[in-house]
Amino acid sequence: MITFVTIISYTTRIFIVLCITLNWVSFTSAQVTDEQIQKIRDALPDEPVIAPDQPRKVLIFSLCKGFRHSCIPVGNEALVLLGENTGAYEAVVSEDSSVFQRESLEIFDAIIINNATGTLFEDRKLKDNLLQFVRSGKGIVGIHAATDCFYDWSEYGFMMGAYFDGHPWHEKVTIKLDEPLHPINAMFGGSPLIITDEIYQFQQEPYSRDLLRVLLSLDTQHTDMKKTGIKRTDDDFAVSWIRSFGKGRVFYCSLGHREEIFWNPTILQHYLAGIQYATGDLPADSTPSSESSTVIQQAVSAASSYQYGDSRLPLTIIADHVRNALKDDTQTDQAELMVLDLLRDSDSTTACREFACRQLSLIGSNASVSTLAELLRNNELAHMARYALQRIPGDKVDDALVEALNRLEGELLIGVINTIGERGQAESVLSMRQFMSANNGEEVSLDAVNAIGKIGGPSAEKILRTELDQCGNTDDVSRIDALACSLLRIADQYVQEDDYTSAAEIYTDLYDSKYALHIRQSALRGIVQSDPQAAFPLLIQRLDDPDSVWRGMTASFLVDLPGEHVTRKLCTYMSSVTSSEHTLMIIDILKRRGDRAAENSMLQLMDNSDLDIRLAATLALIQLGGNDCIVPLAQRAAQGDSTAQNVLCEMTYPELDQSISNLLTHSSPEIRSELAQTLGARQAVQHRKILNEMAHHDPATSVRVAAFHSLAILSDRDNAEHKLTLLLQALKIADQTDQQRMILQSMRSVRHTDVLLLMKPYHSVIELKDTAVNTTINVARLIGDEHRDESINAIQHVLSNLDENEALYEKALDALDHIQRHEGFITQWMYAGPYVKDGYKGNELLDIAFPPEIDTENTWQILPEDALVDNRICDLRIMTPGSHCCGYLKTVLVSDQARSIRMEIGSDDGVKVWLNGEIVHANDVERGLTIGQDVITVTLKEGHNHLMLKITQGGGDWQACCRIRDSNGLTLSGVEDKLPE
Repeated sequence: MITFVTIISYTTRIFIVLCITLNWVSFTSAQVTDEQIQKIRDALPDEPVIAPDQPRKVLIFSLCKGFRHSCIPVGNEALVLLGENTGAYEAVVSEDSSVFQRESLEIFDAIIINNATGTLFEDRKLKDNLLQFVRSGKGIVGIHAATDCFYDWSEYGFMMGAYFDGHPWHEKVTIKLDEPLHPINAMFGGSPLIITDEIYQFQQEPYSRDLLRVLLSLDTQHTDMKKTGIKRTDDDFAVSWIRSFGKGRVFYCSLGHREEIFWNPTILQHYLAGIQYATGDLPADSTPSSESSTVIQQAVSAASSYQYGDSRLPLTIIADHVRNALKDDTQTDQAELMVLDLLRDSDSTTACREFACRQLSLIGSNASVSTLAELLRNNELAHMARYALQRIPGDKVDDALVEALNRLEGELLIGVINTIGERGQAESVLSMRQFMSANNGEEVSLDAVNAIGKIGGPSAEKILRTELDQCGNTDDVSRIDALACSLLRIADQYVQEDDYTSAAEIYTDLYDSKYALHIRQSALRGIVQSDPQAAFPLLIQRLDDPDSVWRGMTASFLVDLPGEHVTRKLCTYMSSVTSSEHTLMIIDILKRRGDRAAENSMLQLMDNSDLDIRLAATLALIQLGGNDCIVPLAQRAAQGDSTAQNVLCEMTYPELDQSISNLLTHSSPEIRSELAQTLGARQAVQHRKILNEMAHHDPATSVRVAAFHSLAILSDRDNAEHKLTLLLQALKIADQTDQQRMILQSMRSVRHTDVLLLMKPYHSVIELKDTAVNTTINVARLIGDEHRDESINAIQHVLSNLDENEALYEKALDALDHIQRHEGFITQWMYAGPYVKDGYKGNELLDIAFPPEIDTENTWQILPEDALVDNRICDLRIMTPGSHCCGYLKTVLVSDQARSIRMEIGSDDGVKVWLNGEIVHANDVERGLTIGQDVITVTLKEGHNHLMLKITQGGGDWQACCRIRDSNGLTLSGVEDKLPE
């Protein structure tokens, strides 16, 4: 409950009595729900921004003589609890203007004007008291409508900082931080605030950044600036600010129109910081924005003391400034000098100076080189200095790095060697040579070798080759490996420069058995790139290598080698291979190459004695096949080879359809039949004319059947009548079971009731039964919405004739359920509720008996039409918005006989069910509604049966539905629902 907080001092006690006597304290918590209070408590900070120097007392004043915001009680509650929970202050709430008597104000450190509106009082003395209160060194806080007051008292507007001038926006907006580093903005962490609230604009006067330190403002770059009512033309829509007023302090924030603002944790922290500024506890710079130092200057000042683990906000501001400076040549020099000053400042922390080095890596120039070069001897900063130097262009950096070589040792020397290598300047090679000697230590020596390889070029190659020759047959494996790797890197550079001859020479030399496996593999890869012709015999040698890594890598290289001649060589080589595994690998290589020069080899392998080889070769023809493979594949397909049939349908040969069409006039009936079928499967619509000719005039029945079937496949998918006619013509002349099965199967996609009738005779033909049943189910499901009765009858016929095929039986039931998905729902409901119990959440209400359960008199109402969604689902939120409550639905089921029925219930959230006064089901859950979540079997008596449902609501949606079916899950007849009398 909002009240004043107990105050220990005698003076305060006397004042409390005075407050009560004068009715200053406003007890408004009755307008704030327990749920809202809990939301506020959950959002409150636990500590003050800064511990107060002494106990603080604030007055919260919310009198309205104009528009009254509904959020005022919630706001007052939040502001009281904010002080109470953090210990920052104690609060008194009032709407009595007599509180502004001088002697009354003395006890307070600050006044909070919470959404007060209009001319709050006329008494000039009270007005002077308020001004003097602030001028004397105390504080005032304005929230939202605090600028919608005292329009006839200019001193008030001047003190508060602005007068309200409309609110063009009441929507989700982005609020930017004008002062990211300001202590009153610390809770935002430098990030913009995205929030939904009513956003004010202010009159041109007295608002001015010459008077105010603006903390937050509307981000007009991410706001709809075409809204009606926008008056300001300067894009200056401040949201929060502070100012000095005499010796006192003013904090204002326009956020606070909506109730949820007062349980937003970030806004509450912003309020708290502003209030503690107003009470004098939180020091904060109130220099007007137009006079204050820039944000970047503040960031530089803050960054100098940065330690790892601190807020990175100052660094982020500087980094953003540097990135923006890179876009404008006129700003880059100034930004570089700013960062250099941070780096040179001996008082800057190591973390700050490392950050400065990172920024110089982006914006640094010759001006930064000497400073960074000096740091190469600094154990703490050398690494970051090298990082910056590595990315700064110019000879001056290279000279500085080379000069540093002779002044450094150990890790610092190694670091500079690596940096020189990364920069890749050819002029640095000779300076690096002295460090290759093993006398410098293994790590220095190997890093020098690596750096020379990165630099590359003929001079580097010569030095490395000489050193590698001097190694001879020594056991210094690591040195040989490092030299070889650096030479490989140089060869790779030659390839990038299109110098394939020089590259191939290095690769060939390093493809020697004396080198490590990874060196030889890299060398072989290089030979493939630089000299493909020389690579082929080497790759063939490796194809049967016992090492699987060699084999896999070799296969990938052979796939990528260009030229038809490579394909022909692979085919020739394959003909000499005896290993099945080896042959399969070459087939895979040829398939991945996609070169149709391998077609004949695949055709020959289709007769191989090895099943795996035959299958692999056949499938490879999808990519490799052309004209020569059409007839052989068709012959195999005609003999029942499904793989050959699939390959014909999936072949990628661009002229295949035309080639098939050409063969239709001079092939055997078996081939013609298969090819006609293939044109349909390949969707070759441009060849319908020849298919039509064959369908009507080909002497072979099997060919006519195939042609009619393909024409049906190629017909307009939306013209079910035409497609069915073609399939019936095919079925009429089909004299083979496999052709009949194919036609019946194709009817599955025909949306026509005649299909259901056509399938019935085939339900008793053993060879065709499963196909016909499948077709019946599919078509019934497709057309069930438009042709309900025919579809249901067809599926029921299926169900009555199925024996032991459980899968088809379940499929038929599923289709029937789909067709009847809108049937069987109870639609005649009466509603009672909502019912709540203090302290109980929605799911805890299921077992608490409310009036509908205990036969006490209730107010039932008929569920309106708009609360019945899709004629199935009762949307109770339309009846009663809210959370943590429950409601009841009831109806009467009139049955023409006693029977057992299936009841399918859906609920959001928990549900309890009574039938004829007895509980038949209960499920205490929190869930969203799904139709048929709970399935129960109940018994209806003949005549009237009373059904009641209790539905709990924890939050969000609140819905329920109930469908009744017969015990087998089918449509129920003989039962109707009606409203209770």
